[in-house]
Amino acid sequence: MPRGTWADRVVRTRGDSTASGPEDEGCLGCEDQATCRRAVRLAEAVCCGRKSVHGVWMTDLRNRLGRWLLVLIWMGVIFWLSGQPDLPHHPESGADIILKKAGHMAEYAILAGLVWWACRKRGGRLSGRVLVYALGLSGAYAISDEVHQLFVPGRSGQALDVGLDILGAIVALLVISGFAGWRAAGQLR
Repeated sequence: MPRGTWADRVVRTRGDSTASGPEDEGCLGCEDQATCRRAVRLAEAVCCGRKSVHGVWMTDLRNRLGRWLLVLIWMGVIFWLSGQPDLPHHPESGADIILKKAGHMAEYAILAGLVWWACRKRGGRLSGRVLVYALGLSGAYAISDEVHQLFVPGRSGQALDVGLDILGAIVALLVISGFAGWRAAGQLR
């Protein structure tokens, strides 16, 4: 198809003479900017013949699968650490407890952040549903992790650890929400 066809369709659809073609990432009348950019990419792919719609869709799918692969790898790291019968100890018992509990919080803060990243829509607004899903999945994995530790010699599952894991996930998601709010307000770019 000729290169000008895309711009002609946009002009006919919108009745707007300002559309200049695929290079113009202007709005096609979409509510959401991320949806708008995706529509422009798809229209560009179909009309200009540079890439198939299937290729654009597959790129998005590969990105999502890669993100979920990172979530699964991190879950595997947590599972492996939980399966260790004897973890290294700090010489001072107070410092040892603090380091291990902080480690619990950090593990699940990272997990919640990765789940949020895997679920979110690129360029979309911060969704409460995604935050709840990230917290729920992190909490469920924390519970299963403590149950797993019940079957490891030298380890024990504790409700306090589940609480600290969930607290770590909450802190991470609050930080993500704060940054997303600042970014939406234009204060952080």
